Amino acid sequence: MHQFAEMIVRALEKRTIIPAADHEVYVYGFDAALYTFLSTAGLVLIGCVLAQGIETLIIISLFYVNQTLGGGFHASTHLNCFITMVLGLLGCLATFLLPFNQWICCILGTVGLMFMIKYPLVLHKNKEYLQAKHDILCKRSRGAVLVQGICLMAIALWGKNEYLQAFCVASGVCAMSRLVAVFQKAKGRNA
Repeated sequence: MHQFAEMIVRALEKRTIIPAADHEVYVYGFDAALYTFLSTAGLVLIGCVLAQGIETLIIISLFYVNQTLGGGFHASTHLNCFITMVLGLLGCLATFLLPFNQWICCILGTVGLMFMIKYPLVLHKNKEYLQAKHDILCKRSRGAVLVQGICLMAIALWGKNEYLQAFCVASGVCAMSRLVAVFQKAKGRNA
């Protein structure tokens, strides 16, 4: 993927569309965009093959929003990240094999959202430059979680059990990802 991003950037530099001085920045950006597109397509394909396309979109959307705005576990490579996301998605979708209980789902979703309110931001070591904006980023993350809480109530009232379960399980997994990052950061400080 990195080589493909390099090819794209070189072609754009050759046509003087982008400056050669910013080569590494553009390679990083194209690499991230390509990875995000391909990994998302792979996850959606898995959900469609398992006949749970909408549920998969709900899970992926919530995870991407919470990971982007508040952080969470980061794998060391694109491959490890994709494997982690596939296993997480399959785990979430496997919950549909269990009997549905609206109260358990709502409790799981609420507890997940509460953890993300308590830990609104965990900056990855590569994003430490954002520390100066910590308060603003925390407000943004908490705002997104509050909107998710409203969505959770709306879906529970709507009564579409599959969407409620996907939403609540995704909230729980997002909270787990955030908590893993919190523990990793604390462990790094103590080491």
